[in-house]
Amino acid sequence: MPRLMRLSTPDQGADQIVWLTEGTPGTDWQPGSYYYKRTAVTPRNPQALDADLARELWRCSEELLAGRLADSA
Repeated sequence: MPRLMRLSTPDQGADQIVWLTEGTPGTDWQPGSYYYKRTAVTPRNPQALDADLARELWRCSEELLAGRLADSA
């Protein structure tokens, strides 16, 4: 099947985000879980579950944004 035929429509692409925003955390979906087509899945990449890596990413993000967020408030 050609690649272009496999692309999703804008409505299909937005479905997951709309479903999550309209749902209730802890009832309709579990915070911290990964979802694909409204179904909880295990991420393929083990880095997605690496808590130390997540903390380091957060720290780096704070460092890169230092001062910018306070200036925009």
